[in-house]
Amino acid sequence: MKLDPTLQWVGTFFTLLGAVLTSAAIDPWNIWAFNLGTIFWGVYAYRARMASLFTVNIGLMVIYMGGIIRSILA
Repeated sequence: MKLDPTLQWVGTFFTLLGAVLTSAAIDPWNIWAFNLGTIFWGVYAYRARMASLFTVNIGLMVIYMGGIIRSILA
């Protein structure tokens, strides 16, 4: 199905963008990029019925949401 590779590549793009922004200390945009990456990978993992990949991405999303909340409150 065409949607699945698209989800993987868009998720990969945003995950790598988050890493680049983190290395350049561009906050909070790095957290937003990481969150988008985990959303795309989470949707893919759910569709592919990959419980471990889904779990790690939901876990990362919760962690990154904590960073977004911290950046808003700071």
